Amino acid sequence: MFSPAAGIIVKLKVENAADGNIASEVDVLTTAANAWESLNFDFSTVGIDTSFEYSKAIIFFDFVVDKPGDGATYYWDDLQFGAAP
Repeated sequence: MFSPAAGIIVKLKVENAADGNIASEVDVLTTAANAWESLNFDFSTVGIDTSFEYSKAIIFFDFVVDKPGDGATYYWDDLQFGAAP
């Protein structure tokens, strides 16, 4: 991910395609400004129910409730799902 600032909240939410109520989400903070970095979202920390299928991924940049967007540009590449190495 490429972010304009460090300390930005990035939320990754996964959902079941048939039922949006079946979902889980994790927040991660960026650590670099104006540089590429890898972000790891550990869903084991939120108790995701792996008996469900999650086929939708939604990414929120600079996620703060009740804060309007500021027009900043974020770049995202190479989303991979799988067990932690």
